[in-house]
Amino acid sequence: MGLSLGQGGAGAEITSALQPDADDYFVLKPKHSAFFGTPLELLLQHLDARRLILTGVASDQCVLATAMEAEMRDLAVVVPRDCVASQSVARNETVLRQLEKFQKLPTTTASRIRLVPLRPGVARGGR
Repeated sequence: MGLSLGQGGAGAEITSALQPDADDYFVLKPKHSAFFGTPLELLLQHLDARRLILTGVASDQCVLATAMEAEMRDLAVVVPRDCVASQSVARNETVLRQLEKFQKLPTTTASRIRLVPLRPGVARGGR
């Protein structure tokens, strides 16, 4: 059975809210890390990005792999603990502890993250 986006339903509001705006960038991710097989590194260089706030599901797989690769590229990484999830609470807590203890990454809540404005002359979408 295929997913029908035109019929509404429980996920329609969320899907609509997550739909990219015309000036948003997005990267299709074929594997665990958002860097593997994607133009993400070039996009981040173009935007002069130095810090990533990683969110998503499969925190013990995709978020972890992306965080480790971002660190290898000397990017500062923050993983808001209330914006990631895994297949179980235990798995999510385990990876959050790993990110804190071994990767030394902050895993604060999203409400405690201070957003830094873009440098002057850079539009929201980098255009």
